[in-house]
Amino acid sequence: MTEKLLKRSIFIGLFLFFIGFSPIVSADTVGQRVSFIVEPSYSASGLNKTNSLLVKSGNGINFYLEEYYWSSRTDSEKNEIMSILNDLDSEFVSNIKPKLNNTFGTESTPGIDNDPKIAALFYPLKGNARGYVRNIDEYSKFTNPTSNEREIIYLNSEYLKSNYLKEFFTHEYMHLITINQKELRVGGKSEDIWLSELFSEYAVSHVGYNDKENSYLDNRINVFVNNPSTSLTEWGNDVASYGSVSIFGSYIVEKYGIKTLTDALKSNKTGIDSINEALALNGYKDNFQKIFTDFSVAVSLNDCKYSEKFCFKSEKLKDLRVFTLNNFLPSSGESNLFLGQSLSMYSAQWQKFIGGNGDIKFKFKGSPTGYSSVYYIIKKPNDEIVVDYLRISPTTKEGELVVKNMGKDVLSITFIPSIVMFGTTSSTSKYYYSLSASTFVSTPTVQTLPISIDKPLSSMTKDELISVLLRLLYYVISQQQMKYTTNTVIY
Repeated sequence: MTEKLLKRSIFIGLFLFFIGFSPIVSADTVGQRVSFIVEPSYSASGLNKTNSLLVKSGNGINFYLEEYYWSSRTDSEKNEIMSILNDLDSEFVSNIKPKLNNTFGTESTPGIDNDPKIAALFYPLKGNARGYVRNIDEYSKFTNPTSNEREIIYLNSEYLKSNYLKEFFTHEYMHLITINQKELRVGGKSEDIWLSELFSEYAVSHVGYNDKENSYLDNRINVFVNNPSTSLTEWGNDVASYGSVSIFGSYIVEKYGIKTLTDALKSNKTGIDSINEALALNGYKDNFQKIFTDFSVAVSLNDCKYSEKFCFKSEKLKDLRVFTLNNFLPSSGESNLFLGQSLSMYSAQWQKFIGGNGDIKFKFKGSPTGYSSVYYIIKKPNDEIVVDYLRISPTTKEGELVVKNMGKDVLSITFIPSIVMFGTTSSTSKYYYSLSASTFVSTPTVQTLPISIDKPLSSMTKDELISVLLRLLYYVISQQQMKYTTNTVIY
């Protein structure tokens, strides 16, 4: 495996994932010392191997603990850990596995090691890393010498006593299912990282762990609210990336159903293409680009009164609202404000303009590359809300909006520029845009005639005016076409 492929296949932040295939490994016995190949980039020791002991063979999981970690525990601590592992094994067999298997499909089973149980290795990881999966473990050592030849989840031993251990485990187990359903069964295609993580994030909700107070999802909501402009598709390997896919996954399931995810998982396409295919299969006309821009409104407005697409109905998400970037216009005199910002692919920003006096012209100019979509939300003094999108010229990438009586009839306007693409999602480019606000004075225009006249119309006799009118009619009729272009909207 080349270095480039290795970087494409391994990722971690709070979690990770990788690729694989087949021989038979003899079953380990409880108490047996087993050496595993691990990822040195994520191991606290920095080494690529760790020695472990099989401390428990459960009904669904074989539990391995790093040898030193286990041997350095007191008898009381060991008993506590065994109780935790018993509980996790029972929960896996009775809840996690059946719910995810019935909806998404199974991991490879009995798998490369011919053992229907999966393996879980707890050992010290770096920083806040909670776990990962390597799909090269699905290959034989003959194919890849670094394979551990089993369906195995790697978890940070520091989180053994965490209140979220079952959530972490569920997330990683879903990666094993994704590897099997997408790569081994469909034909060797690696799922886009962001979508694989979205599957695993939603799996935690699907098994019911996000119904409680201070849930896993509550944490993701807090992360997203504080980092709402994180790209959905450009995987950043950080907490913010998980927040983004977690909330977006919840939105897709609420608006388009769980079958959209399951059909995307089993598609022979990947990423956005697989979502679009699943939407079509389930009878939806919306595409991924439309869904993302609607989502960008929902996380700001979040009110079903204006549209079912602009809100969340779930108890956990019904009060979610992202913070806006506030821009204040002077309440007297002329208003002139210019701002320039950048966006990543499939990300959005929320630019709110408050104040002002009189008619204000807002002008948007998007990046010459990338496709900009701009919704706006107008709030009036009587709490009336208007949601619309800005018409943008496909050639100049510009659009204008004139708001009448800003500061009096309109309290605020929030622009939501986003970058959506039709095609690849692998770009890491920045797409720049500008927004300006300026006082707009509507002045009468002086219309010149397309024909020459000898004196002002006001000084002409009736016969002279009739003559001018006839000449004008002749001029209009003789025209082959009349072109009219504008991208300015008056509100």
